Amino acid sequence: MSVAVEASVREAEDVRVLCRQLEAGKSRTIQMLQEYLRGDLSFDEERKLLREIDFKRKAGSDLSAANMEISQRAADHDQVFMQMKQVTGASSLQDVVDKFAAQNSSNASLEKEKARAEARLAAAKASKEGAIKSLNDLKASGIGGIELNRDVYTALESEILVAKGQLKGNKAAYDCLDGVLAAVRQGASSLVQRLVPFDDLLEINDEALAALTGKDSANDLLAVAEIKFAKVLELVGQQNGSVGGFNGYGGDADDGFDDHARGGGDVGDDVKHAVWTPTGNNDPVVHRNNIRVQARPGASAPSSGPPDSARSDVSSAAGGGGLLEDEEEATDGVMDVKWKLMIFDDVQLAEKRKNAAERGISDEELTSKLKKKNQNEADKRLSANPTSRLGLPPGVCQKDDAITKSTAFVTQMPALL
Repeated sequence: MSVAVEASVREAEDVRVLCRQLEAGKSRTIQMLQEYLRGDLSFDEERKLLREIDFKRKAGSDLSAANMEISQRAADHDQVFMQMKQVTGASSLQDVVDKFAAQNSSNASLEKEKARAEARLAAAKASKEGAIKSLNDLKASGIGGIELNRDVYTALESEILVAKGQLKGNKAAYDCLDGVLAAVRQGASSLVQRLVPFDDLLEINDEALAALTGKDSANDLLAVAEIKFAKVLELVGQQNGSVGGFNGYGGDADDGFDDHARGGGDVGDDVKHAVWTPTGNNDPVVHRNNIRVQARPGASAPSSGPPDSARSDVSSAAGGGGLLEDEEEATDGVMDVKWKLMIFDDVQLAEKRKNAAERGISDEELTSKLKKKNQNEADKRLSANPTSRLGLPPGVCQKDDAITKSTAFVTQMPALL
């Protein structure tokens, strides 16, 4: 019995321990629940919060709708403003405002312009009516209007044909004159080049030649050639230093050569180097001034041209074959240089043709390209000096009349190209 009591006591003690453990677990659970539920709202507070959330959502939707409406209105305004800028041609809003502000003055100016246009239209109509009336009167006053018109047409056509013929003649004369000018320039340059080998033999110390040397005008070249040619004639035994020259002087047409040969020593240097003019000159007779220079039998290289004959005679008269040999050596040197230049040009042309053949370019295309390049370079050179391109002397333009240009051509010389 005691054992049962002790067992009951122990069980009761265990039950009390378990109860205390359950109480402690309950307390911990309540604390944990309180900690979990700490910060939450009550039911009334939750309903109030939900009402506030609904109100804010409604206000946000209303604000979004208002924003969309404002954006649409702004886009419409921008589109209208762009159309206004296109119509008015303005670049900013201020310009558009200024244009609208000045619309009244623009309307007034347009009204004035309209009135002026109407006045011009009325004047044009009146002029047209007057012209029609004059035409009708002309038709009525004529004998057979068709025949009269035919006569007028025939006269006009004949005048047009005459004008065309005159134009063709003037053009042909101009082309011929241009060719003559080019030939004169080339001849002057060639003449000076031909007389270059005589510089050492002539020993010219004239102040006129020193002043003219180095200039490029055709008149100066002709003057230089005249001075040198006069020295050549003096060396070959002629007493008249300007026979057959461009600036010649002497007696009249009957005894120009003899009188000048007798009185040539009284002529000054100013008259000797005077420029030839078509008026106020006393040229000698051409056939009396013809000169025949015969080279000596000892000349090694006879030639057929007058410059070579004069050169050989001058060399012989100057004292032997040494000077002639020097001139021949100088001429040979010039010919060697020309020959080398020709060979160099041929080599360059061969290289260009080879390169063109490698690139598949034919000779015709290469030749056309070279011609085009040379033509462009010539055009650039001519465009740099329009006076020389026209072939007119200084102080004369293309718009001058024919008499002025002819007088300038006779009395002046154009610059070399």
